[in-house]
Amino acid sequence: LVESEGRPRLRGLLDRLQTENLLEAAVVYGYFPCVSKDDDLIILDEHGGEGTRFTFPRQRRGRRLCLADFFRPEESGETDVVGLQVVTIGSRIGEETAKLFAANSYRDYLELHGLSV
Repeated sequence: LVESEGRPRLRGLLDRLQTENLLEAAVVYGYFPCVSKDDDLIILDEHGGEGTRFTFPRQRRGRRLCLADFFRPEESGETDVVGLQVVTIGSRIGEETAKLFAANSYRDYLELHGLSV
């Protein structure tokens, strides 16, 4: 089944992604000064003040850790650095999968969506 149906469908999807330019992959990343306070990671602005704040959940059991625990605390007087990234595959693939879904082509929709993500 993999050889007779799976691989040909996969090859067809990969060819379609390429010939129709459905994927517009892009990434933006950066390194930002930060400090932690309780369950929050505070991203500092260019003047050292609070730019934005991310609140992370704490584990309910065990060591009860939180992502903020892995950065220097605000009260230490030292700053830390966090790397952040945002990734996209563009809007064209979303438009194409929406068309398949609206046309009740659920198998094609699921396969194309799954491959794209």
